[in-house]
Amino acid sequence: MIQKWLPFLFLSLLIIWWISIKIAQPLHQLAYYTENSTENSQEEHIEKVVAWYYEAIQLKKSLLHSLVFLHNRVNYFMYQATTDPLTKLTNRRTMDQQMQNWAANRVPFSIILLDIDRFKRVNDTYGHSVGDEVLKFLAEQMKEVSRQTDICCRFGGEEFVILLPYTDKTEAFHVAERLRMNMESSISPCGEIVTISIGVSSYPTCTSEMTKLIEQVDECLYNAKKSGRNRTIVFEPNHE
Repeated sequence: MIQKWLPFLFLSLLIIWWISIKIAQPLHQLAYYTENSTENSQEEHIEKVVAWYYEAIQLKKSLLHSLVFLHNRVNYFMYQATTDPLTKLTNRRTMDQQMQNWAANRVPFSIILLDIDRFKRVNDTYGHSVGDEVLKFLAEQMKEVSRQTDICCRFGGEEFVILLPYTDKTEAFHVAERLRMNMESSISPCGEIVTISIGVSSYPTCTSEMTKLIEQVDECLYNAKKSGRNRTIVFEPNHE
């Protein structure tokens, strides 16, 4: 009897082994892609997993839903961490990281630092809510004169920065002047013209140190304020 039924037993075990592999295969694939989803988006791979029975199908749907929700939340928090909530421009921390990355990769760039002239008077006269609208208005004007590769940042308070990769200070000056002239010829949300003062410097032409670069544009901005406001001053290394 053993000899008679042994082939059938062996065939049964082989069929059970094959079925178990087929059952476990989608589970292994789903587990693998889920484990690696923290490093890369795996939704596309999970979609391609062949789930041929009810439990695997439901698990696949749940994983896709959870991963989409998780990545949306991660992207939201990343956006919150890198963006100024009022103007929707890049914040100071992200700006510093970008400058360091460019310096590490020897990417030449120019920096424009600008400040709203007499912004305190705007807040005192029209209120902080109107002052916020003026800041957002300036942010939109910055985007209009910038290229897609440029990075517009809120440096702090009423100070803003535009980073221009592969741009010398002469080209950056022209961008700064377009922005300045747009502001002096436009009625802002407070109902009057609001002007800006601007400083310009570049890396590595003017300096190879990021701290020094900020000091240079800040000095130019200060000189623009001191010499009458509503003007752009470019840093000249020979006049340091």
